[in-house]
Amino acid sequence: MAKSNRNGAIDFFRFYFCIMIVLRHSAHALPSGFPEIMKGGALGVEFFFIVSGYLLACSAFKRVNNGNPIKVAADTNTFMKRKAGSLMPDLAVAAVISMTCYSITLIPKGFEAILNYFAAKIWNPLLLSASGIGVTTELWYLSAMILVTFIYYPIMIKHFNAFVRIIAPIIAIFTLGYISKGLHSLTNPSYFTGLLPKGTVRAFGEIALGVALYPLIQSLSKQPLSRLTKRLVTLATFICVVGATLIMDLRESYEFDFICLLFITVIVILCFSHQGSLADKFDNRFSFWLGRLSLTLYLSHRWVADCLYNIYLPFAKRNWFGLGVSEEYDFLVVHIVYFICAAVACTVVYLISKYIRKHSEQIKARFNRAFIKQQAAD
Repeated sequence: MAKSNRNGAIDFFRFYFCIMIVLRHSAHALPSGFPEIMKGGALGVEFFFIVSGYLLACSAFKRVNNGNPIKVAADTNTFMKRKAGSLMPDLAVAAVISMTCYSITLIPKGFEAILNYFAAKIWNPLLLSASGIGVTTELWYLSAMILVTFIYYPIMIKHFNAFVRIIAPIIAIFTLGYISKGLHSLTNPSYFTGLLPKGTVRAFGEIALGVALYPLIQSLSKQPLSRLTKRLVTLATFICVVGATLIMDLRESYEFDFICLLFITVIVILCFSHQGSLADKFDNRFSFWLGRLSLTLYLSHRWVADCLYNIYLPFAKRNWFGLGVSEEYDFLVVHIVYFICAAVACTVVYLISKYIRKHSEQIKARFNRAFIKQQAAD
């Protein structure tokens, strides 16, 4: 198989930490008071922010050193179009399906409830919720990532070394320190700090952390390590994965959020350095596919839980399908349905998006012909 520019271990853990988030959001399918699975699973977002920061530094370094004059506005515009474009068509497809399905579950509550829903959620597909506009949904992470990248990238291509080695570490230290002492936990992204939602503050700090890791990872990746050392790197990665997973599963105290962040940071460093004894084993098509699938899964699960919540309440009230009698039974049935529906939703979004990508030129051509005809008719 030809060598890929992708990192198989990172792609594998994209999917792994996405699964942690999916498990956490299962709690939204049931009213409060029910047991929760992976109650700290939302901390999986930290992995995505740090990875985004490191890859942002890689992109900026490549641009700075490609030999062409830096044009900050034009280069930033080109980069952000490509960045936003990488989310398509999955984002658009998932948004249409999710808003349609959720609106259907609101029909018993009346037209006003559906109208209020659209008024609150219309900003999310536009990726503006991280600015404070609209209601926070699962798209808050993508919104925060895009908006923070929009701020960081032009500074990085103009002052790369200063940003990576000085500015980014300072932003990471003080932002995460503020979250620790002022906001106490990394989760609850919708909490408004008075200036920005907490999730956006989190993005500023953790993307900066990923950027600051760039020199360290580059240095580690060039070190000639012995076979024993490579095995120790793999062992350290495994220990950090287990540690992060246990914290996300148990999470008895918010104080452990930053221990989990530390574990995840080490995972990112060791995986990107590609020095573990099993590093090459991850570089396969399956791992790359899982990495690509993680975005689709992320976009396709949370709204499923919200829909099930709207359905569960009237069903339990009337004891339909045996619901509303036993908490254990309800927990089991709703979670089984949640996982099945999330898998189906992910598959549908994946297949439709794949079709659109495959036939994008034909679709554009048909759209242009129809638009031009309409203009001529008008």
